[in-house]
Amino acid sequence: MFLVGGGILTHGFPAIHHWVESVTAGQNGIVSGLVSLGTDAATGIAAGAAVLVLVNLLQKTAVK
Repeated sequence: MFLVGGGILTHGFPAIHHWVESVTAGQNGIVSGLVSLGTDAATGIAAGAAVLVLVNLLQKTAVK
């Protein structure tokens, strides 16, 4: 799930997408794939962590 979500987010931000393309340009398929997967995973995990923090903050501030 992190890879899929991270891939969607990575492709949604042109700066990140073009950075990954520039880093992987001229690399073989394995290195290119690993860099792309690593970027997607890191983006997905960071987005998931940000949402988790936001949900926890909203739950703590909600009136019960």
